Amino acid sequence: MTATWNGPEHARRKPVRRIATRGALLQATEDHVVFTTRAGETVERPAGDIAAGDTLALIALPEATNAIALSEEEAWLLGVLVAAGRRRAQGDLRVIHPDARFLDRVAACWRALCAGQPTRIARPNDGDKALEIRLAGEDAFARSLWESLATRGGTRCVPTRVLNASREARLAFLRGLSEAEGRKLLPGSPAFEEYTTSSATLAAGLYWLIGATLGQSASIDAHEHKGQLSYQIRQDAPGDPGEKGQHSRQSLDRVVAVCPLEYRGWLFDLATTTGTFHAGVGKGWIHNSPRRGLEFVTRKISHGVARIKLGLSKELRLGNLDARRDWGYAGDYVRAMWLMLQQRRPDDYVVATGRAHSVRELVELAFSHVGLDWQEFVRIDPAFVRPAEVNLLLGDATKAREELGWQPTVSFEELVTMMVDADLRALEHAR
Repeated sequence: MTATWNGPEHARRKPVRRIATRGALLQATEDHVVFTTRAGETVERPAGDIAAGDTLALIALPEATNAIALSEEEAWLLGVLVAAGRRRAQGDLRVIHPDARFLDRVAACWRALCAGQPTRIARPNDGDKALEIRLAGEDAFARSLWESLATRGGTRCVPTRVLNASREARLAFLRGLSEAEGRKLLPGSPAFEEYTTSSATLAAGLYWLIGATLGQSASIDAHEHKGQLSYQIRQDAPGDPGEKGQHSRQSLDRVVAVCPLEYRGWLFDLATTTGTFHAGVGKGWIHNSPRRGLEFVTRKISHGVARIKLGLSKELRLGNLDARRDWGYAGDYVRAMWLMLQQRRPDDYVVATGRAHSVRELVELAFSHVGLDWQEFVRIDPAFVRPAEVNLLLGDATKAREELGWQPTVSFEELVTMMVDADLRALEHAR
């Protein structure tokens, strides 16, 4: 992989183009290969040669998995939060809407889901234009809902749980989103006729939902105003589209616009000496090392134990101690990745130890390693108990063992002591 800065001060700056069809939008350097179709054949062409009227080779959207259990009530509320939810600096989750009756429905849904206590908030600066309701009483649940509405970069998105839920739950999400936005519904459809957002991730999710949930085609239009790009998702009319509608459905792959971009940022390229890529899916179960983030319970415990041992903390607050996880060492998992790349043909593998341990076991081992009794320092805090906890996560790495000859070399006990020792050294060095 190469990374090149593409700014106006760069002598070899690459031109970038945005290519749009009714069913796709991409940005690429002019020398980037784009797949097009001609006379039924797929043809590779540089992005710089693409013009309006050409036809892109679009891939089919993935099928719905229906793999996650999600109630229609929670899905509806998630749709409402995407459209009208706000989170204050102090962590309060709120919904803003001009219709008091709609907020009453939100309040009733909140009470039904978590027995929370919603409260109406006055907005004196807005007059009668908007009303606000605070969803209180279940902070952990509110936090988990809010965190599911955005990517790691903070971009609004359709929650993963919704994308993988049943059709009924996905329909409920679309209804909540449309009702909260006050969008005009397409006749014969439970969802919006059109929706505009500045989030490309949210736009992509809504585009997929329309096709996978409603069985309808939709179009994506991009608009730029003062350097800000927005995306408009427009749903085609359900039922018999007629001649005009049928023409629209057939033109999702037809290029409608190509424009140059003043792109300032990094450009990333992947290249191999053979010109081909050897790729497969490697499902690494739960891999840990001293570099694990403090937001993960394994590192939270090792770091907390080290702080207590050095007299920097007096207690460690945790949630569910009975959850069992398949924890392995990151170095072992990287070795498995390398072995995958040495095979003649790419394939998919699960990488795991095949052994599960509870959070309680991890705590006992970590404190014992530094000569302390964990029960004197650990406090159970309901704020850290997940509302939808998975009791057991255990991987089966049989295929990786048999085909790659891989097996873990670092035991659970060695992993825990390694992480505690690393945190002790780091904290002592920082003193």
